[in-house]
Amino acid sequence: MTGRQDDVARPLANVEQCTAPWLTRVLHRAGALRRGDVQAVEHHTTCSTTATVSHLVLRYAPDAEGHRPDRLFLKISDGRRLPNLPDDFVLGDARFYARAAHVADSLPVPACYDAAVDETGVRCHVLLEDLAGTHASACASDHPDRSRCHQMVQPLADFHAYWWGHTDLKRFGGLPEEEEPGRYVRSVQQTLPGFLDAIGDSMSADARRDYEHFARDFGPAYASVFRPGHLTVIHGDAHPLNVLLPRSGTGCGRIIDWQFHHVTICTQDIRHTLGLHWPAEARRAIERDVLSHYHQRLVDRGVTGYTWDDCWHGYRVGAIDNLFMPMWQWTLEMPRDMWVPTIDRALAAVRHLHCHDLLS
Repeated sequence: MTGRQDDVARPLANVEQCTAPWLTRVLHRAGALRRGDVQAVEHHTTCSTTATVSHLVLRYAPDAEGHRPDRLFLKISDGRRLPNLPDDFVLGDARFYARAAHVADSLPVPACYDAAVDETGVRCHVLLEDLAGTHASACASDHPDRSRCHQMVQPLADFHAYWWGHTDLKRFGGLPEEEEPGRYVRSVQQTLPGFLDAIGDSMSADARRDYEHFARDFGPAYASVFRPGHLTVIHGDAHPLNVLLPRSGTGCGRIIDWQFHHVTICTQDIRHTLGLHWPAEARRAIERDVLSHYHQRLVDRGVTGYTWDDCWHGYRVGAIDNLFMPMWQWTLEMPRDMWVPTIDRALAAVRHLHCHDLLS
């Protein structure tokens, strides 16, 4: 029995280790299989920047009883894929599902059947329900649909509201320290010169001045949004491809890919969701309306003491922080075509939102 438990708890090194006997043990342990075995499994596998992912098709023995999911999603993360990525981020997916396991049924996330972490080897895996057949990315095109954007921010608001000021926030990696905003601003200021040198002449002189101006003076505005009563758990990478909506048009959305989850202010998610992924005109057409819908959803879910003005101010400050997202992706040596397009979008947003007015 002990050997089996250790085998289940150890992260898989590759998809080939996801065998029918292994799945049988995992699903029995999760309570999804009460009797019988997984007889066979098919793997449909691809690779992402930091992980191997596989859609699994399961076949059960005739006497198998229980929930018996016939399709599952396996993600095996490996820090060696992106060596500069902090261990916390490599292991974040599995840590999230382990931390949230006691309340997972109350959250807009996929059902998790197994999550395992190897802290020393910096590897992990998660085994989740496969939503590919029932859900699709919220807004994958450059022309977002307003109604789908409303649907997209609803699960984010529901998740943020659930953890808003929660007594269990420390479970998710600790609360921000009072000095954290200052440390973050200093890290931006120290990293920016190297980033601008790497960009070189491909960035205009006006854009370079904006980057330098915001990095130098955004500290007080950034610190102003960190209020103890406004803290929650955020996703940390809440772009439209990480929110899945039901293909049927009814039901709840689900949020996936939790590598970057941590405790901070909610608008750190929303500025990412709305501010970086669409051309300027498309963003301007929807952002205030969608943000208002998000804020109302928070209120409807019981959040108090957080006004519309608080939300709008936090979003504008977050738009400044969006400027530095490409910089951090550069430090992680992510492919250039992943982050260069977001520079112009982030600059367009801070100008349209008059974020210079927020500087000291």
